[in-house]
Formats: sequence, structure tokens, C-alpha cells
Amino acid sequence: MAPARPLASRRSVLWALLPVVALVTTIYHFRSFEDIYTLAPEEGIPVELSHDVDSPPAVEVEVAVAEPTSPWCQVGECAVGRWVPRTPQFETLEEMQAAYMNHYEDPWSHCPVYMDVNGHLIPDDEKPALQAQRIVDLLNWEWQPDRGKLLDTNFEDFMVRLLRSPGGLVMIGDSITRQHHVALTYMVRQLNLTFILNPDWIEYTDVNHVHQFVLHPSAQATALMEKAGVPPSRLKRPFLTLIQNHLSLSEADVRMVTHADPNYVWKHAQARVDDWDKIVKHLATPVPGEDDTVTEDTVVLFNSGAHWSRGVLYLIPQSTLEEEHRILTEAYRKMARIHIERLRSVPRAKIFFRSTSPGHPSCQRLTRPYPNIVQAETAEADPSKRLMVTGKNKEERFTFARWDWDQFAPHNEIFHEEIARENARQSAPRGRPPRWHYLDVYNIALQRPDAHWEPGKDCLHWCTPVVVDEWTRQLLHQLALVEGRLPDA
Repeated sequence: MAPARPLASRRSVLWALLPVVALVTTIYHFRSFEDIYTLAPEEGIPVELSHDVDSPPAVEVEVAVAEPTSPWCQVGECAVGRWVPRTPQFETLEEMQAAYMNHYEDPWSHCPVYMDVNGHLIPDDEKPALQAQRIVDLLNWEWQPDRGKLLDTNFEDFMVRLLRSPGGLVMIGDSITRQHHVALTYMVRQLNLTFILNPDWIEYTDVNHVHQFVLHPSAQATALMEKAGVPPSRLKRPFLTLIQNHLSLSEADVRMVTHADPNYVWKHAQARVDDWDKIVKHLATPVPGEDDTVTEDTVVLFNSGAHWSRGVLYLIPQSTLEEEHRILTEAYRKMARIHIERLRSVPRAKIFFRSTSPGHPSCQRLTRPYPNIVQAETAEADPSKRLMVTGKNKEERFTFARWDWDQFAPHNEIFHEEIARENARQSAPRGRPPRWHYLDVYNIALQRPDAHWEPGKDCLHWCTPVVVDEWTRQLLHQLALVEGRLPDA
């Protein structure tokens, strides 16, 4: 193998270290699994694509299910709307925490602050009160679709639905998916349920970045099992699995889809699980003896997006911006096809692709939601250029530009198109219901620049549970919609 190319400048050093910086930042920002749960701890082969990867045929993406007489918002409608003031408003932190009561861990208590809207650093002694008030302010907004209504979140019913499937809910994604999972497990504990992380009697407990959650034996778990009508054996398996898979492909696959120089040394720190599809297939496979009771599809919630940038995929051959974006976009489409190919072998599953959520440059200057999507799109146009302007020097501006925040929306549309193409291929002429579904949260998140983790320092991740709880509500509503479980009124 030829030696690695030398790092020739401070710019290239910063570029090469970016993945490490991103990992350290994520570790710094988010609590570890041990901190959250206080429990005991717990090379890929390129895929041969079978069809239509390089030049896929045109496909019409279905925007909405036309049921104008339904009181419920339909697919394509629920994510079109605006954030409205909560009724009634939380007046104090204690009032908000009472609504989010949790018996097993500290209740949501703050959202970090770093600088004020004028860009001035906030003194440490002023932060506690401002951080407590910030989470109250952020949770005083609710999502309202322009047409139709959304189901209220009934997490107990969702847990019953998960127990009626072999694998429950399988979440696959990066650090933002991890944030979403933290909000979900908080909801589990709100039901007075506890769980075990990676018990030694299930498979794949020794795989890095795979986190499986099994309900702890309790009166509450037994009551949930009886409501679900499933046998005790179902409680021995995960109701939730998190697979941290930031790029979602093996290095061999990444090199294939990016046309990388085979001799180029690519050092990256992203979490990766190369055999994720085998794990999903194992989890979703029906278990003998449960054929008459555990009859629902396993729910898979998948995302791969924010790390598909030139900042992480720096092995993309350097060229013009247009050519590098062309290669990146082509690689992203191939990634989508690879995932669709691999998940065809999963025996019984409903697979939701969660759209990648946006970043908001200079999010510290915005303290409330945008009133509508038009204002959000106008104000947040050209995010990569606006992010680059915030750089303190030439090298930082170069690095920020390569985060490619402007590519999130077009990449989302690529996955949307590929889902439509796959569903058309699967359903015709057999008339099968679709397995893949597009969970659109982009505009919902685009209108919340105020809700990022630490404005002025992190304008990509979210302060939980503000926006991600709405993603859960959207998932539960769309799942009920596609399974025909919405009430008549």
C-alpha cells in the first residue's frame, strides 16, 4: 500500500482532525449511557447493487394521501404547519417538570446557554437561572398542522404496539438519533417502567454501538404484557434497540460509492456497525411459539444524513465545488439504494426514514420559532455560506463550508425518491403494502432555530426533548395512519 499523502498545511490538519473534534464535542455535550442508565456496561464487504444505482429512472414522489374529509392530517400534511403557543403556558420550571414527571431520573431541568443574542458570553453565575428558564420557554410551543389534527402522544399504547412485534423499535442513526432515543427512554420511565441495557441472555450484546433495552420484570411490565396479549417470553427480548451508525456504511462501501483513491488513508471517529442489517433481520424475525400473539411488524426508524458531508468524507477527490457535490450526491443516492437492498431480507418490518434535520447558523440570535415555513426558508437560505461567514479565519471558514449543511434538504429528497421507487417496485403487480415510509421532520425542525443544544456553540444538535418529542408524535401518528388504526374522529 502506498504511504498516506502528507498533511501539507494547517488547513489540511484541521480538515483531517474534524471527525475527532466532532466526536469529542458530542461526547462532551451528551451524557454517557452509564450516566443515563446507571447500569452495568454492556469490516464490511461492499454490496453488489442489483439495479438502477448510477442512473435511476424518474419517479413521482407521492406528497400526500388525499383524504380531505378525514379529520386527521395525512402523509405529507402533518409536517406542514407552524409552532403555536402552548395552552396553557408553563409559568415555572416546577410546573413544567410536574407535567414531565419521571420517577427514575432527574426531570428535564435546563437547556444550555453560552452567549446572548448579541454574541456576548454569559457569565457562569448567571447561567443556572437562564438555563432553567430556557427549557420552560422552549417547551411552551406546540406543533400545529395546517390541515387536520395529530394524535395526542399515547406512549403506553405505543409500548403495547412494540411488544406485539418481534423486535419492537429499532433506531439506526447518529448522535441526533441518540438524542431522540434519550427522549424516548424518558417516556418509558414516565410510565413507571424500568429496563435493562444489554442483558447477557440476548444476542449482539458484545457489539460496539449496539444498545438493546429489555423491560425489567415488574408489576407494570406484566400489566403491559397482558394488555398486549403476548407471552412472558416476549418480555425477555428488546422493546427498543439503538444502533449508532453515523455513516451507516462500512469503510469499504464508503470508498466504493465515493470513488476514493484506494491508497488514501482515511481516519475517522464515527461510530459504525457494519453488520447492522443482520442485527435488524435477527430482531425482526418471528420467534417460534409466538406466531399467534406477536403478529405486528417490527418498526425501524432509520436516518443517515448529517455526516454525509465533505467534512467527514474528505476522501472524496478534491476538485471544484460543483464536482465534489456531484460525487457526494451520487454517493448518497448509492447509500440509499444499498440500505434498501439490504433491508429487503428483513422478514417483517415497517421502515421509516427520518429526514435529516437542519442546522441553523448563528442560532444564538433567535429565541423563538419562525412563525411560518416561508419565513424559515427565507431566513435560513444558503446555510453553508452563512455558516462559513461565522468562521474566525480562513481555515475555519473553509472547514465550516465543508460541513455541507446546504445539502441536507436535497439529500432528504433523494431518499424520498428512492423510497417511492422501491415501494412502486415492491407493490406492482403484487399489490403489497409499502414497507418503506418517509417521516418528514425537516420543516418542523427548520422553524425551531431557538431549540438547538447550546446556541453560539452547537447549532446542529437539539436540546431534548423540545423538537425530538414532536418527531415521536409524528412517528406514532404516521404508524397509526399506515396501519389503519386512527379513530374515526
